[in-house]
Amino acid sequence: MQQKKSRIAAQWAKFTSLWYISRMKKMDDMSNSNSTGATPVPNSELKVDTDLDLKGLMCPMPLLKAKKALNELQPLQTLRVQATDPGSVRDFSVFASQSGHALMSSTEEDGIFIYLIQKKA
Repeated sequence: MQQKKSRIAAQWAKFTSLWYISRMKKMDDMSNSNSTGATPVPNSELKVDTDLDLKGLMCPMPLLKAKKALNELQPLQTLRVQATDPGSVRDFSVFASQSGHALMSSTEEDGIFIYLIQKKA
């Protein structure tokens, strides 16, 4: 009986570690490649309706404040977010894909991450 329990525990440990590794690989692929879900759009082509300066705030505050600002916008209006939290790259990419808002661009300039998000219609 003890041998069966240890075999099950070993199989469970293997499964969870493989699952964790595959999830981390997917997240790395999202943040390292250019597949952030952002459509490159020159900043001069988009009219920014609201501008948020969230520099200095750490996770989860940039995303929460951006979400609040998006809720106040009309459909298809654009929000520009400036943040310094490196984790916000992944946060905004995942948020846009899950919420249906369009991440129009995601850029980094001198440690400042700039996101242009268009509210869904």
